[in-house]
Amino acid sequence: MINVTFQQVDAFLAVAEHLNIADTANMLYSSQSALSKTITRFEGAVGVRLFERGNRGVALTKEGQYLYDRLRRPFDVVVNAFGEVQDMYRQPRQRLRIGCPDTYNCNPVYNIVKMAISNFMERYPNVEVSETIYEHEQLKAALIFSDVDLVVGPSFVIRDLKDASTMKLALLEAYFTVSANHPLAQADALDVKRLADLTFYEVLIGSSDAVEKHVFKVCANLGFTPKAVRFVPNMLSLIRTIGIGKGVSISGRIDSAAYDVSIRYYPIPKYPGFVESHIMAAWLPDRTTAEKRDFLCILRGLAQDQL
Repeated sequence: MINVTFQQVDAFLAVAEHLNIADTANMLYSSQSALSKTITRFEGAVGVRLFERGNRGVALTKEGQYLYDRLRRPFDVVVNAFGEVQDMYRQPRQRLRIGCPDTYNCNPVYNIVKMAISNFMERYPNVEVSETIYEHEQLKAALIFSDVDLVVGPSFVIRDLKDASTMKLALLEAYFTVSANHPLAQADALDVKRLADLTFYEVLIGSSDAVEKHVFKVCANLGFTPKAVRFVPNMLSLIRTIGIGKGVSISGRIDSAAYDVSIRYYPIPKYPGFVESHIMAAWLPDRTTAEKRDFLCILRGLAQDQL
């Protein structure tokens, strides 16, 4: 008996329809190398070459076309049958676990993710969706150790995730954040050079040297040098520190009212070489499920309207 898996059959049918490994891998949220290995294993199990490979893509062999014609409809019937049986008992077919940063519920830029979750749950009411909050450094570990299926967060947090696929979701505006009670906050426009007298507080993400270097670079491009850079462990500590007027920060916009503090936000002026940050989604392509693919498809559609 031929030993093949559902995943291999699904991959074969998808490649047979698109006749392009790169396009099919993108559609399946997989890597080209992983998809090619799946097809090679499938051909090995069947014992027949099913595709002709060329510089312009792939083409079905006579045997491949025959197998596609015989498998397409029966495979859909089998997949639908499993779904119908699961629906009969109203049990979740699968779950989708999303890792979120500690600013998830207080920064409106993440509304795009919440909208995608709402749309996904309407389409797939039997899939259990969970959102778990992590501090920035824990967010990456949650994905690496499979505690979640995908993560969303700032590009400067998740862009260096090894072997992860990423998707830009929305622009993350950067601000100088100042306590509303600070004398500097009494003006509608911020005199940035007066920030030279203040200490900058930042959440420690990765290397302290890298964060400090970034703060000094931004300030230098705007014509001043900060008094010092200090670090706090998380966003809650940062908001509390800024809220009491202890210093200032470079951060995204936070709904500080949720923390019973009042903060003013002044957009950082764009200067030559200014690098924009984004909210991004990240996932490991070798651990992709049908539920994750469907959610990412919804998220991609919403992101295209934002960027």
